[in-house]
Amino acid sequence: MESWGNFPTGLALTSNGAIMGTPLAGDAGIRHFSVRVSNSAGFAIREFTLEVLPAVTSPPTTLPPTPPPPTTIAPPVITTITLPSIQVGGWYDEQLQATGQGPITWEIVPGQGTLPPGLEIESDGRIFGEPLPTGQAIREFSFVVRARNAGGYVDRRFSIFVEHPPVIRTTSISEATANTLYQMQLDSMGPGVTWRLESGDLPQGVIITSGGLIYGIPRETGWFTFEVSATNEAGTSRRSFELFVMWHDPVRHLNAWWPFYVADMERIDVSHWHGWIWQDAMMRGVDVWNSNPQVGVSVYLTPESSNRVFMYRWHDDYNYRDTLGMLTTERFVGTVHFHSFTVSLFTEAINELVGDRGDAVLSNYITAIMAHEIGHIFGLRDAPDSVGGNPFGGSPNASLMNWTRNRNLVFFPQPFDIESINLIPRRHQ
Repeated sequence: MESWGNFPTGLALTSNGAIMGTPLAGDAGIRHFSVRVSNSAGFAIREFTLEVLPAVTSPPTTLPPTPPPPTTIAPPVITTITLPSIQVGGWYDEQLQATGQGPITWEIVPGQGTLPPGLEIESDGRIFGEPLPTGQAIREFSFVVRARNAGGYVDRRFSIFVEHPPVIRTTSISEATANTLYQMQLDSMGPGVTWRLESGDLPQGVIITSGGLIYGIPRETGWFTFEVSATNEAGTSRRSFELFVMWHDPVRHLNAWWPFYVADMERIDVSHWHGWIWQDAMMRGVDVWNSNPQVGVSVYLTPESSNRVFMYRWHDDYNYRDTLGMLTTERFVGTVHFHSFTVSLFTEAINELVGDRGDAVLSNYITAIMAHEIGHIFGLRDAPDSVGGNPFGGSPNASLMNWTRNRNLVFFPQPFDIESINLIPRRHQ
């Protein structure tokens, strides 16, 4: 099979009669051509017309924009590493921290531990409150917190230690009496406390137990200053105390004091009026003690001692009209002697008592009253062994401390007074 004529460029006629190919873009139009087909018997010819259409130009195809991939929110990241401990009675306020897209909410994971009693957590991660006693000196509370946002959640385990160190609640202790069982229980807050003596001294015969009981029979008298500690696993508390041990003898009843108040009386300077008699007689009241080798105690004037003589007059208080002398003090030290004391003789009352019997009798009276007041310094009481405890009832023994004594004759320590003083146990310093 063959063709001739105006056959379109780009097309071809195959031997089996197929027209194939791609016409050229510029070859559009009507084309006329002839086709001959033959076989062994002969041939045949026929004309054909083929229209080649112009090429069609299509506009560029616009694809829709590719949508962005969906945004992924990451779970939060907890940045808090540890939480501080807290003491019972203190205020706890800590903020948990986390990074990530908010809002972030917080909670304690159920079944994964609890906060200490008294603490709570808010949804913003704040842990706050006042921890309650746990019954232990140090107790750990372990728990898991969860931080959550729109992307998920993250967990972390924390621990808070609640500490309960001791707090000594006893502020003062009661007095003790020599040769008498003494018991004083110290009190503290906090579990598992052990007590001990840290410094200072307790009276001989008295101890402090690990349970805080001050216990024993004191064999010394006076003031004893000491410091104790209360300790448990969480810490130590210390406090100083003063224990006063007074003397007690079932026979002599020493060291009983009468209350006087210096503010109730008026003081008038009378040094210019027979002052030398008073000064000399008062010094003799000191010497009768210091010069007696059997006494074993002594008293000394301080540099602040005044050489002036004053008359004391009570302010409209007739309950004290017959008072001749008085001892005032700041405190004890050691056992039976005072650190600071003042002896006051009431000149008006003494002058009225002596009357016109002369300077010698007045001097003896002054010495007797001065020595009597110094006897109080050494632990003697008024009118020892008096019947029924009445100081005016007299004593079966001659005594400088007896109010019914003859002050013109008994102006120095009597054997009974010396024996009584030497029975008082002394602390060696």
